[in-house]
Amino acid sequence: MSDDWHLDAWFETLAGRDTADGPAANEARALHAALRARETIDELALQREVAAFDDRREATLLARARHDPLLAPALARGRSTGRSNG
Repeated sequence: MSDDWHLDAWFETLAGRDTADGPAANEARALHAALRARETIDELALQREVAAFDDRREATLLARARHDPLLAPALARGRSTGRSNG
């Protein structure tokens, strides 16, 4: 059997379409089971964590920009025209 067949069998088994036997399929079957057994991710908690990081990152970048001699004038103009820059 060709290497392509083994690779195809590995991917099919990994995807949950258990169609083959042999070392490659056994490996993929074990990996598939391990992945399915992993703890599920709390999506909402993850989104909150990312949002908090994004807010901190934005504040840090704006603070740096306000002290940059090239960017500070543009930021000041934005504030005087009523546009929000943080």
